Formats: sequence, C-alpha cells, structure tokens
Amino acid sequence: MGACVLCEEQITNPLSPQRIEEQIATWLQESRPQMLESFYEASAEIIPLKVSGDDFCIVSNNRMNVCAYCYTEHVLKWLLSTKPDWSTIKEYFTHFDFDGERLGYTRTVEEEGYVF
Repeated sequence: MGACVLCEEQITNPLSPQRIEEQIATWLQESRPQMLESFYEASAEIIPLKVSGDDFCIVSNNRMNVCAYCYTEHVLKWLLSTKPDWSTIKEYFTHFDFDGERLGYTRTVEEEGYVF
C-alpha cells in the first residue's frame, strides 16, 4: 500500500475521498441541504489529489492517494468554519469519524468548544 500525499502515512483504510464525498453529500442533502454547495466547494480543494496513486478504493476501485483520515479532517475543518450546532458535529462523528484513537481531529473539535 502507498502513502497518503498529505500526511505521508501508509493508507490502511482504502476508502477513496470521492466515495466518502458521496456519503457526506447524501447526509447533508437529507439533513442540511443548505450546506451542500459550500461542502462541494470545500471538497473540491482536496478531491483533485485523488487522480493517481498505488492504492485502490475498496468500494469504487478508483485510484487514490489521499487517506480517509485526511479527507474527513479537511471536511471537518470546513464544517467547523460554518459554526455548526452540537448535533451537527455529533452526527458527523457518528458517520465519518476516522480518528479512532482520538488523538487527531477530535482534539480540534474539543478546542473549538465541542466536548464529547
């Protein structure tokens, strides 16, 4: 397996950013459609990095070189910039949390005043 071009860690959860993007878009469309356009703009900042790589998504079989953690961290930073309520953050973590050890972007959320 190859390394993520952003964090340079080995990709161990080969779920492509575009696949996660589809899932986040579905969640937003169902619960917060007013955020969808802004989400796609934020996602477009990182999705172009997917075009090459040694790894393939286990769902779509697309090539990828950005790990699920880095992509969901990028989206979380966008989400925090929108000043969401606690329920939005909680739902995001319920569906799209790749910070299993709670040592990365979970701390960012706590620094923003959202306490788990």
